[in-house]
Amino acid sequence: MSKVNFATELRWYFTQACRKVLEDDEIFDPKKYGAAGRDAVRDFVKQKIMVCGSDGKV
Repeated sequence: MSKVNFATELRWYFTQACRKVLEDDEIFDPKKYGAAGRDAVRDFVKQKIMVCGSDGKV
């Protein structure tokens, strides 16, 4: 068993995605930029699961 920390990277991906959405001055709904942040984190986590060889494991 191994422990790997990705918290800083998760926050970075979430923040970058939110900032990109917030560049549009019309956006003020947290659901919009929050969804973008969650999507970016999800994609990052999927990538790290593959890199760590943990795909398909429970």
